[in-house]
Amino acid sequence: MKICYDICQRQYKFNKTFRLEKSAEKNKTTGVVLKEGWSVEERMVSVVAARRIARGIGRKGHGNAAAVLSLFEKAKEAAMSRKDYDPKNLLITMIDLIGPDPSDRTKIPLLDQALKKLEEYTGLHQVKKAIHELVAAASENYTRELAGNEIHKFALNRLFVGNPGTGKTSIAEIYGMILKALRYLSDGTVEYKTANDFIGSAIGESEKKTEAIIENCQGKVLLIDEAYILDDANYGKKALDAMVALVSAKPGADMAVIMAGYEKEMFKMLRDQNPGLSRRFDPASGKFLVYED
Repeated sequence: MKICYDICQRQYKFNKTFRLEKSAEKNKTTGVVLKEGWSVEERMVSVVAARRIARGIGRKGHGNAAAVLSLFEKAKEAAMSRKDYDPKNLLITMIDLIGPDPSDRTKIPLLDQALKKLEEYTGLHQVKKAIHELVAAASENYTRELAGNEIHKFALNRLFVGNPGTGKTSIAEIYGMILKALRYLSDGTVEYKTANDFIGSAIGESEKKTEAIIENCQGKVLLIDEAYILDDANYGKKALDAMVALVSAKPGADMAVIMAGYEKEMFKMLRDQNPGLSRRFDPASGKFLVYED
């Protein structure tokens, strides 16, 4: 009941923010018309939009009006880029809202490009398996969403474990391209940092550095190399504590954080530090990328 209520509230917010009017006389097919000239192809477009907004409830930084505005602007931009776009018939379709089905990668050029780059690598079987599972899960969610069913939720944060020289940055870039193509990230570019970039030399400095980096990485993939260096009882610990407070463990956040480093040291850090860290980067879930030697 609570979920249904929240969805109705978000749908009301969607209607109110964009002055959607229920008007059977004007549009019997969709039941909603935007005064500024845009209409939805079918009522289900508004329903799916409302559900997407509702899924952000409780997430840090989520605001109703801002979420609605962002969703509408992205859908409008997609509509205006369509080959059949007609400025005299401003119509938002379901594909404008959620994109094409990921099961056909050729319909999403950025996804196809990223997967081709991944396939060029020799080995990295677990990496490839994990990424293909992500795309398959996105495709299944696409079908479930269109059917009005609850989608499977998963966080975007990952562990990259293995030895130096295994192409972590290149794979992170491919991961970012895929997340952008699937519309999980708004930007998808990679910000490369080392653990030392988070560590200050005075009280409060580690927290400030971490907050600034996280703020700058909204919409992006943040790659933290040699992350295990943060595993100490002083300034590194402060940085990790700040990261736990700022990085969401919930699905839907517009940022993906990748911690990279040697397997033994990385898992020790997850055991010994803030318990919230292992919830954000959980190796037991199977949702992480492992580099072969």
